[in-house]
Amino acid sequence: MLLSLAVRQLGPIAEGEVRFSKGLNVLSGESGAGKSLFLSALTLLSGAAAPRALAGAAVSAEFDLRGHSAGLARSLGLDGDRLFVSRALGVRGAGRARVEIAGRASSLAELGGVMSELLSLTTQGSIPALASGAGVLSVLDARAHASALVSKVGERVGELRRARGELEALLERAASTGANRGDLTELASELEALEPELGEHSTLSRRVEVLSRAQQYLELVASVSAALSDREEPIDRELARLLHAVRRAPARETFARLESELSAAICAVGAAAQEAERVAGELQCEPSELERAERRLSAMARLAARLGCAPDELAENRRTLEARLAELESFATRRAELESAVSAAEDAAEALAAELFAARASVGRDVQERLQKELTALALGSADVRLNVERTASAELSHGSRLDLRFSANPGIAPEPLTRIASGGERARFALALCCLGAARGLTVVLDEIDQGVGGEAVEAMAERLQRLGRTQQIVCVTHKAAIAARADAHFRVQKTVENGRSLARIERLDDRERTQELSRMLAGGSAPSASRALARRLLEAARRAA
Repeated sequence: MLLSLAVRQLGPIAEGEVRFSKGLNVLSGESGAGKSLFLSALTLLSGAAAPRALAGAAVSAEFDLRGHSAGLARSLGLDGDRLFVSRALGVRGAGRARVEIAGRASSLAELGGVMSELLSLTTQGSIPALASGAGVLSVLDARAHASALVSKVGERVGELRRARGELEALLERAASTGANRGDLTELASELEALEPELGEHSTLSRRVEVLSRAQQYLELVASVSAALSDREEPIDRELARLLHAVRRAPARETFARLESELSAAICAVGAAAQEAERVAGELQCEPSELERAERRLSAMARLAARLGCAPDELAENRRTLEARLAELESFATRRAELESAVSAAEDAAEALAAELFAARASVGRDVQERLQKELTALALGSADVRLNVERTASAELSHGSRLDLRFSANPGIAPEPLTRIASGGERARFALALCCLGAARGLTVVLDEIDQGVGGEAVEAMAERLQRLGRTQQIVCVTHKAAIAARADAHFRVQKTVENGRSLARIERLDDRERTQELSRMLAGGSAPSASRALARRLLEAARRAA
């Protein structure tokens, strides 16, 4: 059961908390007062994407799991029966949303999974989907105790789709490789003969550049060697003689730094001479070396162009090409393996789908009769509902079942598909009937103006049914209908005021006197206040007697 909902900085709601009751909870208020913000808060807690306009908002809720969700409590590691969840949206450009479940950081995906067991949220936009074949199938599954079977079929269908996808990818690669097999085999042979190494092209390019200017560089190195050694007295010897003289000078402290620098200079001159000798040796090459390097560079560039890669990537592409050819060689074996896997997955999915179809079909008549009774209680006593569960050719289509749902609200009119023939009000009552039969999962059922398009006797019937449903399940209903609001176990009013130039929305629980005033407003607005208040009191008295 939903115990409380707290919001902060949610649109015009600066801060507020609502504590709910067992049974039927009703929210009412003028159009535009902010009732939709309540649904926005619950939608955020259900893990839905957050609009930018709600940046900085925070929403939290507390649930009582006693007698309902022992499995959920165990999976979350709860010590007691209370569960606290929250979601805080980051301010624009300042961090991500923070999600907590039972006091620990969590993810939106986990939050959505937990909330799907606690809340069933039906908005005006979701009524057509609920009042459809999918909604009826969910009732059939609940009645047949087939929820676990539905999950198993879904898992097998997922395995089947993955196996088919892998087989399709293999066939596509094989077709691409097979069409160019001759060219690929030729390229593989050339790459095997060339044996390129990773990054070799860049290294070889630098070597070719050096070799192409070898004579110029040799002359430069010779000049360096001549300056260092080929002279009447080599520089290192002259520096050594000067260092010896410095060391013999009596004032050693005065010449300490000079002695150090001379020693370093001698080492540097020796190192430079060695490096010049090394470079000269590297530049010495056979006349054919440059020609061979240029031919290899050309071969690498040509192969890279044919493969559509950079020359330095030839080694990596060689491995990829060999793998593609190897896969082509083993194509027949791998194809047989995947076809066998697809066939096994199909058989497993179809067997479970057949079992699910049988379970659904076995309760079809019972659900049809129950649905007919619910519609009669909702002032659709003349309605004709026909449910026919059909087996589909593939387990992937609605898990192997298709529901032919036909409806007629008036005698003498042949039933047609509900989506084609039912009015908005009839769809709303059909959706409520399905909720009463178990289509709305969760400890708390939230209904947003499910009475839209319903009037007269039908509203009274809907109000009575919601009150009766509230005896076994917590209901939170947003409504504009006084007849429904009068049946509430707890009545909340949403009001919008303007303070300091800013619109603020507040949600408050009403006492008996305030309920009479609110029902009067819902009945007549600002007109005939005495008559509407008297009618409001009669509605409340009738609701108490019915309770």
